[in-house]
Amino acid sequence: MKDYVLENEKIRIRVSSKGGELKSLKTKDKKSYLWNSDPKYWGYSSPVLFPFVGRMRDNTYTYNGKEYNVLQHGFARTSEFELHDSTDKTVSFIFTENEETLERYPFKFNLICGYKIEDNKVIVSWTVKNTNDCDMPFFIGAHPAFMCPSRENSTGCFLKFDGVDEISCRDFRPSGYVDETFTVRKLDEGTLEINDDLLGGNTLVLENSQVKSISLLTPEKVPYIKVDFDAPVVGIWSKENSDNTFVCIEPWYGRCDSAMADREITNKQWVNILKPGEKFKTSYTIEVF
Repeated sequence: MKDYVLENEKIRIRVSSKGGELKSLKTKDKKSYLWNSDPKYWGYSSPVLFPFVGRMRDNTYTYNGKEYNVLQHGFARTSEFELHDSTDKTVSFIFTENEETLERYPFKFNLICGYKIEDNKVIVSWTVKNTNDCDMPFFIGAHPAFMCPSRENSTGCFLKFDGVDEISCRDFRPSGYVDETFTVRKLDEGTLEINDDLLGGNTLVLENSQVKSISLLTPEKVPYIKVDFDAPVVGIWSKENSDNTFVCIEPWYGRCDSAMADREITNKQWVNILKPGEKFKTSYTIEVF
């Protein structure tokens, strides 16, 4: 495991080869915006979710009639990546299949995770390549956890959803599955207040590209984090009994199962399918204020 640092006149980030994970995001005045991976609440800061997002039904799925056991969020977040490329403002890592991954996910792949700093922004990019001679189903997602740099927690802060007056959230079960039902939440000038009734271990799951930008605001409604993305699904989560010490804004290409989900991976909702030799490329941006 090795850490890599990128910095400019405004921000400094640290990225680890373990999981290809963003571990720190600070401004030059030492304000810290990313959760510090303290295992008291949650031992990650911004894990890459691949080749699954969330929990599959009974932690299993089938492919071509064979059943596979799978860990929540897949295995990329706990795997060692190799350095792929680096400059003074960019760094990228690559991860490929191995004997252990093939036992849980019977596909060969290249996964490249990249980080680029521009002004007060971090651009996170993913490239997934199918190196099989068959179609490859997969999911991929982000899980960055943000803190309010001027407060001990984010309770009393606000979520702002750009361009909408309400959001439709798929109901989420404590078991880690989504329901087939939805709750519509009316927004106050695009905002929702962060408290335990909203989060506190709950997950807001927005599907169908309802929003492309979500910000975290102070209690005075001043922005301190903004996340821009093209993902069709986004999750918002804070750890149960953490007093909303951090809040995750998670662009997803895929999501966890429902309790009634089809076990066949190619039939799952929001699954991505790559043909042999094809590449999937996308990115999202974190902006700090």
